[in-house]
Amino acid sequence: MSKQTARSTAENIGELLCDSGFETRFAGGCVRDELLGLVPRDYDLATTALPETVARILKPMGMKVIPTGVSHGTVTVVHEGIPTEVTTLRRDIRCDGRRAVVAFSTSFEEDAHRRDFTINALFKSMTGKIYDYVNGVRDLQNKNLLFVGRASRRIQEDSLRMIRYFRFISRYGWTFHQPYRDIFIKNRKRLTILSKERIKSEFDELLMTDTGKMLSVMDSLQLFPFLFDGMLQKETLEPDLFSVFPAELQRVTWKWYVLFSLKYPESSDYSVHGRKAKLTKKQNLLMSSLQEIICSLKQKKTGMVPLLSAIHRKLTEPEEVLHFLSWYGQRFQYTVPDITRNLLSSMRGKTIPPVGKYLKTVQPPEKRKQIAFIFKISWYLGLCQPGDVSNSDKMIRLLQQRGFQMEREFNGIKI
Repeated sequence: MSKQTARSTAENIGELLCDSGFETRFAGGCVRDELLGLVPRDYDLATTALPETVARILKPMGMKVIPTGVSHGTVTVVHEGIPTEVTTLRRDIRCDGRRAVVAFSTSFEEDAHRRDFTINALFKSMTGKIYDYVNGVRDLQNKNLLFVGRASRRIQEDSLRMIRYFRFISRYGWTFHQPYRDIFIKNRKRLTILSKERIKSEFDELLMTDTGKMLSVMDSLQLFPFLFDGMLQKETLEPDLFSVFPAELQRVTWKWYVLFSLKYPESSDYSVHGRKAKLTKKQNLLMSSLQEIICSLKQKKTGMVPLLSAIHRKLTEPEEVLHFLSWYGQRFQYTVPDITRNLLSSMRGKTIPPVGKYLKTVQPPEKRKQIAFIFKISWYLGLCQPGDVSNSDKMIRLLQQRGFQMEREFNGIKI
């Protein structure tokens, strides 16, 4: 979907509502990002029309209106496959730190004053006029992320705003507003009432953009023990933690692993904490595999047995894990053996030939899984032919010459 098409669709919806007598404006993030010269992810509209009125006006125009959050005034209008969120102006009646009870309004200024940050409380008319009731434009120009009104009140309305604060600063490369330091510390216990799903959603985005600077500030405020059960309170996150993180690693799981390794230093199974933090099943499987691989490397093994297992289970790709291990080894000062690098570099495009008939000759039978692994490693490294499975001594000898000690490598590893 082209972003320009998404904008045109939202503008068309806004004009239809305006023509029907209901003031409608672009709202929040799309206005903010356009003022920053960025292409918005989506285009949201705020309107004086009630949700049922929006549906009554737009459905005859061939548009689908989905009540995605109608109790909070939000419907999703779908036109030619393009969704646009349209929300009735609101004011807060009651907040409990997680969610708000709202009443509908016809005042854009009133709606602006219930929003989280000044830069998110901007509106733009269909003709391009900016409406700024809380000095959001000034704060954009000065690169200041400020709460609307009193920061403590905004946080007490929804504690997730503390994490969102760091996510936005990280995204734009701004700096933490130091006067908020004591306010965050005073309110950090409120983080415990948030659902783990909401925390993970915000953290996924924070981890993808942060170089470590905001994580380090959060660490100094000791927010992590209130976000994730049992996390180390001691400061362990450096501000340059991810400053040279490989661009090829697009999945957030890699950074979750680094975070857990530093904040759960005594844990023997990061996936236990991952499940509590609502990471997905595949993310937790990769976390367990990475922990096994890193542990193997720290024990001066090659790590190839757990590596091959993770790759064959499609938890990661050879190039991907090579980028991560190279970065992780350099960042935390341990060596990735040449044979391991060569294995990962040589796997692209290679498939394992069928060797079942040769494996049947391996005695005793309980060694067949190990020999199958030995063959796969040797095959990828170009050290064997299928028939060598029947006489594995050659493969083992060649691998030993390159630093792979069979009994030591398989010790404690399930295959």
